[in-house]
Amino acid sequence: MPTRRRNNQKKLDELTEVGANARRLIPKACTKTHKSTRSDLPDVELPRASAFRSFTEAATRLGFAAMPLFQSLDSGERAPDIASGVSRRRLAGWVAASGVLTWAPFAQAARIKGQLVRGEELLNPVWEEGRDPANHGFSFREPVPTVQARFRKLFPYLPREVCVALIAEGKQGPMRAMGITVGGGRTAPVTLVVPPGTRLDFQNKDPFAHRLYGINVPNFSLSDTAKGSVRQWSVPGPGVFEIRDELAPSLRTWVVGEPNVAAVVFPSSKGEFALTVAEPGNYTIQAYFCGKKIGEARAVTVQARDLDLSRAPIALVPAK
Repeated sequence: MPTRRRNNQKKLDELTEVGANARRLIPKACTKTHKSTRSDLPDVELPRASAFRSFTEAATRLGFAAMPLFQSLDSGERAPDIASGVSRRRLAGWVAASGVLTWAPFAQAARIKGQLVRGEELLNPVWEEGRDPANHGFSFREPVPTVQARFRKLFPYLPREVCVALIAEGKQGPMRAMGITVGGGRTAPVTLVVPPGTRLDFQNKDPFAHRLYGINVPNFSLSDTAKGSVRQWSVPGPGVFEIRDELAPSLRTWVVGEPNVAAVVFPSSKGEFALTVAEPGNYTIQAYFCGKKIGEARAVTVQARDLDLSRAPIALVPAK
């Protein structure tokens, strides 16, 4: 235990030294001092246009060896492996005061806000196939005359079924592992766009097993996924991959391997979305539904400032 404490103290000293050097390189005009309301925390000096939105994000982006100390700081946990026994929030305040947060390798990060419309007019192929009498699909639902016709029509749940992708001009590396929840006869999300090589974790949340397999996907063969277990699969290359469940025909997932995708986001039920862009440049915003591109492809140029495209919504279905 004493050795661990000495190592942590050494890491904190290194962070303080790096932060002090960074502060000397930043002009005063570019910073803003935030007065602390507590006597045990020093004042914090941050850039006026800091790319960090939380201490957790700062720890993730800076990538220092000591950053595992901050993994749960937002919850206010205490760090028993710190020599002084201080809380993680207080430790974050000291690191911020030392100037670490002013040394931002992604200072040009920006956000793109947008709006999707006409999503209620999308048709899921599972529903369309279910309407065919040859597939022997049955429903015990009866139309209610007092309910408006537009509410009796099935429409997709945008946060699960629509994926908004930010396409760059060049190829991107694999994203960090992403989870897909399997439960209730469906998956969340239903459509996902990632660069090839990205690992996906299919998490079975149902109290029974699922038998997942990929349509013409050699590295995703038929196999049981027990309740509570996780099946891992990496996207083999570019293209569209459909995942099904032999035990639940309604479960269908589409994974799009797009080499140039830089970021993805799932919209709200109202169609609102916000993409975070790490690097400035020219991008294309493209929505996907059931493994296919839908709506217009919106070209954008990202600089240091945020973009708000809400006043020019992206229609997922062309006007009739």
